[in-house]
Amino acid sequence: MKTRVMAVIFLVQVFGGSGLWAVTRPEIDVPCVSGSFAIDGSAAEWTGVKSKGEGISFYKGDGKSGTSTKLGTTCLGTISNAADCRMDLWMAHDGTYLYILAEVLDDSYQPFGTANTNPAYLEDTLHLYVDSTNAKKANINGSEPIYYQTGYEQFGISTDGNIYGESTDFTTGTAKHAAPQGANPDGTYWKAKCTVQQLGATSYKYTFEERITLAGRTGRNMSPLLPGTSYGFNAEFCDSDGTTALQGWIFWSSNGFTDCYNSENLWGTMNLAVVPEPLTCLLLAAGGLFAIRKRK
Repeated sequence: MKTRVMAVIFLVQVFGGSGLWAVTRPEIDVPCVSGSFAIDGSAAEWTGVKSKGEGISFYKGDGKSGTSTKLGTTCLGTISNAADCRMDLWMAHDGTYLYILAEVLDDSYQPFGTANTNPAYLEDTLHLYVDSTNAKKANINGSEPIYYQTGYEQFGISTDGNIYGESTDFTTGTAKHAAPQGANPDGTYWKAKCTVQQLGATSYKYTFEERITLAGRTGRNMSPLLPGTSYGFNAEFCDSDGTTALQGWIFWSSNGFTDCYNSENLWGTMNLAVVPEPLTCLLLAAGGLFAIRKRK
């Protein structure tokens, strides 16, 4: 009996202490860049970031479906295949702003106009979630409104710029309240733009480009995001095919069956790269100049 007890203690110490039984989360690396982005819904300035190979992609059938022990792609409602909804996403920062580029492929696009009288999630809408305090809180319920949660931000915007009902307070609306009808990203702390391109008879590409202030905003939920640190992050696309109704939606990170907009514990991780020291920047620049001269 004593031998068995010692064996159990050993297994707990080795496997439990090493985190081998912990939940595995998808990660996205966020490189530090020296340039800025126009936030005009164009991917033209993202060539360098894309070349680093640090972006993510997710769609139904991508082989990365989420489970209770390994979080990943989670489809809810009706998402048929990659042609119905696929997202490729990249991030970068410059020490002041967090930049996001998301390219979404969809097989049905219906413009909804600019009146924006319906909640944004009923349209073709991109959601970016940030857990800036790494709270990993589960199942935030209606008795504690999600837009009161310190550290929680949901940056949601549709293809036509609608943010009505979204749980972000980086808007022209009131702090710590869902975005009211007619609200917009405030343009300073959060800036966003989407463009739509028709690729074929049943193929559309949405290019979302966004910028979020790393320092946060006084009196709002998001805490400062520090370079060299990791934070909870998730991406979701709400797919509306043909009508103003939510047909299906897909998360980058969840357990395969949970609508985790209110469950930070099921989100993935974004790793913000450190900002290089000035000397490092000079050495990198000098190295680049030397390489150019050498090639000549």
